[in-house]
Amino acid sequence: MRHLNLIRWLLVLLMLSTPGLALAQDGPETVRLVPFENAAAGISGLAPEGWQQIQTGLFMAGTLGPNLVFQFAQAQSAEGVAPALAAQFGLEEVPQGTPHASPTLTWTLYHLRVTPQPDLPLEIDLAVTPAGEDSLVIMLQALPEDYAGLYDSVFIPAVDALVYTPPPAGPDTIALEPFSDPTFGLSGVRPAGWRETGSGEVRRERTPTDVTSLIQQVATGARAASVAPILAERLGTGEAPEPLGTLTTPPLAEDAAETLTWTFYTFPVNVGGATASLSLAAADSASGAVLVMLVSTPEEHAALYDALFLPAVRELRLVAGLWAVALVEYQSAALGLRGVAPEGWTEAQAGYFVPEQPGAALTYDVLPGQTAAGAVAALTGRLGLSDPPGRDGVFEGTGFTWDVYSFTLTVQGVTMALDLAAAQDDQGAVVVLLQSSPGVRTALAQALFLPAVQALARSTS
Repeated sequence: MRHLNLIRWLLVLLMLSTPGLALAQDGPETVRLVPFENAAAGISGLAPEGWQQIQTGLFMAGTLGPNLVFQFAQAQSAEGVAPALAAQFGLEEVPQGTPHASPTLTWTLYHLRVTPQPDLPLEIDLAVTPAGEDSLVIMLQALPEDYAGLYDSVFIPAVDALVYTPPPAGPDTIALEPFSDPTFGLSGVRPAGWRETGSGEVRRERTPTDVTSLIQQVATGARAASVAPILAERLGTGEAPEPLGTLTTPPLAEDAAETLTWTFYTFPVNVGGATASLSLAAADSASGAVLVMLVSTPEEHAALYDALFLPAVRELRLVAGLWAVALVEYQSAALGLRGVAPEGWTEAQAGYFVPEQPGAALTYDVLPGQTAAGAVAALTGRLGLSDPPGRDGVFEGTGFTWDVYSFTLTVQGVTMALDLAAAQDDQGAVVVLLQSSPGVRTALAQALFLPAVQALARSTS
């Protein structure tokens, strides 16, 4: 039987709290409840308006304010929730439960007074009802000075309003929808309704502690064979897993860039202190290692593997032309340059631009008193090259005449493509450098590097 996860929310919230910050509300009578829904979990009801939902089913008022949690206690009977929570808090007696009938469910209500940290007491209201093999839990937590009135204005209305409609049994009911990811240059399918969290990941979030996620991305410059051992070392047992088999997926459409040959692995990992199962499919490409990963509880993994993981692998493609870059006017007082820059990329420091997701970087730099040839030699020397690369040609821009170079560099097994332009005038040298993965190099050179070189000039202001 799994340990109840409710205690984790309490401790996390307390660690996030900052002593001395007061709750920003006029009193519990001002709390207004508004509808909310978690379709993946099959629940809908009411939650306090203005309380921030910092994770699925977890609503919090202010930094030190009350919070309201809607959660499933997995593989936990309704009768066992309160005793488990009391034991985790070190209470000598289990609180007495009170039956409570809402319009759709029959609950047992409990009240606990606990002190999870010295001199920091909490008032906790707990409502528990059976939900299949699990239990559905609603929990209100508040400091004593904030608790007055919240039982009647927030907790009981939330309990009475909750409607639970169990999702259709089994992951074979997962609906898949098409997607395209311009950051990684990928297209394929993924589960509809799961929340996109960035870096090619979507999460189911059926409950606040649901670990189930699907990741589809490219590890720029990496080799497919190196990914499983690294993941096993960082998340698992440390032992490199044995491959389970291979699958070749040819292009399905004219714009698909490559045929991919996948190698499959499944091994246990540790996620948030709990054991989970991870399945990985990895394939080599010109961009690096293309990856599909499924993380779930061991109990669900086999079914999700067939219903979600295998279709996601079979449909995933590297697609040419997805990396789109829009250019905007740019001027840097620090560098004394003007030209264009990629819209939406972050200027991490003067003249250094990176996109939201990894895979490329654009640099403008000035070297006072330096020649163009000296700047190229200095840069390639810092990159560990014994000799500067051969010049590809000369490019005439708005402000400079450029020497242009292109080459690849492999560092610790990761290969990157570099496009370099260097020019000089009576003030010194100016350099433009684009770093990218080999798979998107051609597209970015045309869409970003050449326009950037063409437009760059000394600033007159």
